[in-house]
Amino acid sequence: MRLVLSLTLFTGCAAEGVHPPFDPPRSATQSPTTVESTDTTSEAEVPESACGSVHYVDMTLMGVVLDVDHEPAVDVDVWLEERNWSPHTVHGEGTTDDEGRFYFDIEQVPIVEECWGIGPQFFLAADDGSSGGEIPANMHIVWAWLDGTYEADISGLPCVLE
Repeated sequence: MRLVLSLTLFTGCAAEGVHPPFDPPRSATQSPTTVESTDTTSEAEVPESACGSVHYVDMTLMGVVLDVDHEPAVDVDVWLEERNWSPHTVHGEGTTDDEGRFYFDIEQVPIVEECWGIGPQFFLAADDGSSGGEIPANMHIVWAWLDGTYEADISGLPCVLE
């Protein structure tokens, strides 16, 4: 099972080269917060969890996007999309800088305790208008919640546009 999960984490965008973690300016970071859902759906419409408690959190997502030639992809649109809990929900978006790096806030991200692997599935998606790519971001989001930093750094596995 762990092998399947590990292989799943490395599908999507190719991972050419390992980039050091992104170190954003500290003035750009925000204090970690756990927030209650501001969703106006009734209790009956909220997806039930067969696992543990559901937490809705705000945090920061950072990483790197490379173009088809494995060079930094500049001015690329990036966003975090949820695929199975609330399909096609976008929790935040941004644009890459001149080094292909991005840094943006993600909001109301559902974390389902004791449901790692079958709870919400998050993907970083990137598109420059002619090429696109995506990488899974679940584990980085869960780790950022568990370690209390609320900063999910996925730059160790760059998203390569195809």
